[in-house]
Amino acid sequence: MVNTSIERSLKGWSPTHAKLAEMVLDTSGATNLAQRYRALFSLKGLNDDEAVRIIGAALGLKNDSDLFRHEVAYCLGQMGNSAAIPALVEAMADADSHDMVRHEAAESLGAISDPAAVPELEKYVDDPCRPLAETCVLALEKIRYDHSAEARQLDPAPADSAYESVAPAPATTATKSAAELKATLCDEGVGLWKRYRAMFALRELGTEEAVLALAAGLEGDRSSELFRHEIGF
Repeated sequence: MVNTSIERSLKGWSPTHAKLAEMVLDTSGATNLAQRYRALFSLKGLNDDEAVRIIGAALGLKNDSDLFRHEVAYCLGQMGNSAAIPALVEAMADADSHDMVRHEAAESLGAISDPAAVPELEKYVDDPCRPLAETCVLALEKIRYDHSAEARQLDPAPADSAYESVAPAPATTATKSAAELKATLCDEGVGLWKRYRAMFALRELGTEEAVLALAAGLEGDRSSELFRHEIGF
C-alpha cells in the first residue's frame, strides 16, 4: 500500500513525476515489473528531490519484489542525493528485509558518501547477516577515502574512468599490472577494500588478461559471497 502522503503529493507534482510515481509505486496494481523498472530509471535520470522522494517511497514497500527493491536502493545510491539517506537507513535496518535489499541499501549509503551515514553503518559491521556486515565495512572505507585528501593523493581513483556508475570502491591506480592486480584480487588474506580496488582496476583495464583475472577471482574465491557477487557485476 502506498502511504497517504505520497498519494496526496501525486496531485502536486509535475505530470511527469506523477505519472512515473504511479508506475514505480504501482498504485493501480496493474503495472508489470518491466514497466516499473523503466519508470524507476526515468526517475533516476531526472535526479531531483521529487524523484528521490518517489524512489524512497518505493523502497519502503516492504511487501514488494525483493529484486525490485534492491534495484530501487541501487538507484538511490547512484543519484548521490543525501535526501535518500533516511529511506536507505530504514531499509538497511529492517531485519525482515531480504539480505540483498539490506546490502544494497548499505552500499548506496557508501555511494552517496555523506559522513552523516557513518554512525548508522557502524551499527552493522558485526551483523550476523554477513553480506550486510561486509558491505557496511566497505561503505565506511569508501566514505573515509572520499573525505581524506591524503588517501586520495596516495592512491587516486582513475581520472578518466570509462564507467559513469559509482563503484563501491574506486579502482586503484597504484599499479596497472594485470598480474599484480590479480594477485591482490585472489588473495583471501587481503582485506575486501583492497581486493575491491583491484577488482575495479581490472575492470578499467578491460583486456582479455584482466577479464581472465576476474574470472579466476569469481571461480576460486571461497571467502565472501558478496565479493563474488561484485565480480559478477
